[in-house]
Amino acid sequence: MRKSLSGRNYIESNRCGFNSSKITKNCDVRNTINDLKLSSSERRADMWVNLVNTREGKDVFRSLLVSQSTNYRPLKMEALFAMQLMGNDGITIMKDAYYNTDSWTRSQLVGIFSTLKNDVVVNELVTAVNDKTIIAEKRILALNSLSYASPKHYNKILKLLDSKDPSVRSRVAKMVGQNKIQQGYEKLKQMLVTEKEFGVLSSVIEALNDYGDAITIEQAMSMRSKTKTDLKLLEKVEEIKRKMGKMFVDMALYIIAVFYSLGYSVKKILRMLNLFIKKSAHNNPSDDDENL
Repeated sequence: MRKSLSGRNYIESNRCGFNSSKITKNCDVRNTINDLKLSSSERRADMWVNLVNTREGKDVFRSLLVSQSTNYRPLKMEALFAMQLMGNDGITIMKDAYYNTDSWTRSQLVGIFSTLKNDVVVNELVTAVNDKTIIAEKRILALNSLSYASPKHYNKILKLLDSKDPSVRSRVAKMVGQNKIQQGYEKLKQMLVTEKEFGVLSSVIEALNDYGDAITIEQAMSMRSKTKTDLKLLEKVEEIKRKMGKMFVDMALYIIAVFYSLGYSVKKILRMLNLFIKKSAHNNPSDDDENL
């Protein structure tokens, strides 16, 4: 972890500046940032272009990102878009700032990192997945973007199967199966017995099916001691099987896996399954025939 750096001290310790919309070396970074804040959007566009293309401008971007003042948030959003024109230099500054700034800015940085689809920011994305101070939407983006990581980073992704967050374990299991990450196969087989959450177990089964291992929910449940949560969800799956037929069981398990991976509680998932049963019963072909 890099040493944390105060945004205020960082701003006051660097020097550059602006004259009109041209960069100079005669005033400090704080004044430059305040000038950006007070300028019209048209003038600010010219200023961003100048900042992107100068060495001194890097100090402004770096200082702005590590500043923890909420007053600069709109300016930070513009800066993040402008910095993407800087190529690798911009990525380096953003990666540095990620470890030295507030949670709101880290969340926005994760959103940017998630669009890069390369290995440069894998460590930051893995860190973000389990960071509850990051906005949930951004953590999901981070996890989804890890599917683009090259095989040399698979071990980092597989460690997320041990996350304390069941929604993370669920989504990673699905990712491992979809990408057929060979190193993950044995881990998924272990999770059939050790995984405590039924919703995650559904994702593990789905992942193993992606490998061609045609295991069923019944087989998986026979290997493990059942919790109260397991029994509630299993009872609902059995109800679907009884009322609607075996072909709907896979769809029910898919619903469980998806909503569990999104962080839904068991109570809400059961409600979703009840709606699924009611809607399917309402759309029964025999009912439709009577209404013709």
